[in-house]
Amino acid sequence: MIVERDGPKSPSLSTILFINILNIMKEMFGIVGMILVQGSTVFQILKFLKSKKTEGVSVIFWWVILAGLLCYLIYALLIANTIYIISNLIGVTLTSVSLLLYYYYKN
Repeated sequence: MIVERDGPKSPSLSTILFINILNIMKEMFGIVGMILVQGSTVFQILKFLKSKKTEGVSVIFWWVILAGLLCYLIYALLIANTIYIISNLIGVTLTSVSLLLYYYYKN
């Protein structure tokens, strides 16, 4: 019977470095995704402000998006994920602004 005296081997420096790089990339993908998705709402807000018209805009779409964002926000709060919390707070705010502008310019 052979007994290991040193216990389990520690991960190598390259393995630790690789894991750290993956964690940084994971966070960066989350931040970039947040900017792209939530930033896309800004274009609709700018269109509302510039044209002062709501023709061709589906209000049901915006209400469904708002409901989904609120669900994601609750989920993010429950799992305490900072990127999701910030992203969905921004999303709820921008979507609410879009809806307010929709009803303001509806007539």
